[in-house]
Amino acid sequence: MPEPSTRNKIMDAGEHLFALNGFHRASLREITAIAGANLAAVNYHFGSKEKLYEAILERRITPLNGIREERMGRVIETAEAENRQPSVEELLRAFVEPTLEFISNLPESLGFFMMVNRCIMDSSGVQRKYFMGLMQPTLMKFYHSLCGSLPHLSREVVYMRFMFTIGSMAHTIRMLKMMDHSGEKDLAIPDDIDFSAINEELIKFVTSGMEEV
Repeated sequence: MPEPSTRNKIMDAGEHLFALNGFHRASLREITAIAGANLAAVNYHFGSKEKLYEAILERRITPLNGIREERMGRVIETAEAENRQPSVEELLRAFVEPTLEFISNLPESLGFFMMVNRCIMDSSGVQRKYFMGLMQPTLMKFYHSLCGSLPHLSREVVYMRFMFTIGSMAHTIRMLKMMDHSGEKDLAIPDDIDFSAINEELIKFVTSGMEEV
């Protein structure tokens, strides 16, 4: 396997420290020390700490949303061929499954999601604004499709329930991260954790909430 580039080493280190300490408390000096690079390398590859942060978000979110939208497209194509609306479960599965598959296939991605959680809670809103700019196009596509599959509900209710769905998924990820670092034997995640079981239970839970009359 080829050695990671300096750019990727900086992003890996930045992702770790941004998740651990937040954007404002993570310093470029700490990041470059972990990456084995110098401060000039950050300016060369990214231009600034803010641009490094944005590059880390985009590195993970853009391909993940691409998978979500590709699966949603297949769901819609199948439904159209069968002359029906996509089911709520099919749409939510296309949204939720790629996230848990991402974590299952890349365990260190749990740290990235903690970085996202800090980003959303950022009081200044700068990082949150960039994150939402990356997410909004995909979220809106799913939202409009869910509205079509839930004609008995107002668009406002569909929107709220979709936000609750996203919150449930985020909380599940956050709990996995907390358990993984709890130090408590009973709470530690086993190496052979069944992410498919978590995925199925989460989809059943959020589908039921979306469809409730």
